[in-house]
Amino acid sequence: MTALVDIWVLRITGAALDQGPLSPAERERAARYQRPEDAALSVGGALLVRTIAGRALGVGPAEVRVERVCPQCGGPHGVPRVAGAPYLSVAHCSGSVLVAACAGHQVGVDVEDAARSDIGDVTEQLLAPAERRRGLTASDLLRYWVRKEAVVKATGIGLYADLRTVLVSPPDAAPAVLAYGPDPEQRFALADVELPGVLCSVALLSDPLTDGDLSVTVHDGAELLAR
Repeated sequence: MTALVDIWVLRITGAALDQGPLSPAERERAARYQRPEDAALSVGGALLVRTIAGRALGVGPAEVRVERVCPQCGGPHGVPRVAGAPYLSVAHCSGSVLVAACAGHQVGVDVEDAARSDIGDVTEQLLAPAERRRGLTASDLLRYWVRKEAVVKATGIGLYADLRTVLVSPPDAAPAVLAYGPDPEQRFALADVELPGVLCSVALLSDPLTDGDLSVTVHDGAELLAR
């Protein structure tokens, strides 16, 4: 059985986004960012989450109750959860915010600017010894990065995970999770998503019925909000 994932992409253009449907906590989180573009990404992600979940529940975005609980500190900044709606995951890079949704499977999505070169020497923090080899480019490291981040975001651990314990296929090979150190029995489905100007990957917590078999559909986030 194929697991279905929908991804909405919202380009941040500088136009003001309507914060009316947001909760006080969501507005406060956006206001804490010093750069206006980062605040806009936060608002855009929150609006997409509410709109996607609201469509599934048959209610307006302002009526959606979004719960965020950090697995480490218990603060209100964890993975967005909405009772009765699909599982959701949010990612953003310069100028774009993405929300992935999947009914029945925890999902994780990650995205990075394909032209990004200022990642420094992240090899020691990103790659397991078995993954390290000479000649890796910045693009190779970014591909490793988005694949691994998608996996750990699907588990709900996110930024607190040690990415060296997550082994994925090389950038020039089909996306796959080769080993997951925290739980060797856990299965994942992993896919790369073709989007202009960015590297993007999506992962699901899987099972024998969906192992490695997922289909991704990309949607226009601005069109969704305009409705």
